[in-house]
Amino acid sequence: QFQELKRLQEEADLKIKQSEPKDVPLPTRGNSQSSLGASSLGTFGSLRQEAFEPRKRKAMGNTALEKAFNLQARDDLQAEIARMFFSGGLPFHLARNSHY
Repeated sequence: QFQELKRLQEEADLKIKQSEPKDVPLPTRGNSQSSLGASSLGTFGSLRQEAFEPRKRKAMGNTALEKAFNLQARDDLQAEIARMFFSGGLPFHLARNSHY
């Protein structure tokens, strides 16, 4: 009976430890490429790195269309939003909720 109580206590301690908030570094304003690298993923090393890399475009360079849509800022914002969901442990279907 004592061993069963000890096992239950260890399971409870493990659940508490797993439910603690995770430390996820957010990208910096200046250098988005280095902030999206594998080293900044921290506890999410098992996730694929290419999921956080910006999309590849046919036209390279800073065209007028890219300036108009501010694509780099959108990519940075998408990375920050993804880290918010991952670090908070929030399910992605919450993003479709009209209250958010």
